[in-house]
Amino acid sequence: MRELWREYPDDEMVHNACLEIERMRQVFKEIEAYRVVVERCWFQETRAKLVGLEKMRTMIEGERSRLGISRDEIPSAPADAGKRYP
Repeated sequence: MRELWREYPDDEMVHNACLEIERMRQVFKEIEAYRVVVERCWFQETRAKLVGLEKMRTMIEGERSRLGISRDEIPSAPADAGKRYP
């Protein structure tokens, strides 16, 4: 992305595309953090895994891998995320 930005310094379309891709990467990370919160709450309530959440986890993991986003880049869920009533 940086290379494209530098290669086309005056191309607004390229800059907008780069900004949009970066924004989507940040949104993706936030979605994963919230998925973790929901998964923790569900597990605390039921002591089981929800099929839809598990499918979402595998899809997100595949995309994260494809995009080259390491797990370390995903923000941690809040400490009280697993508590139903914080």
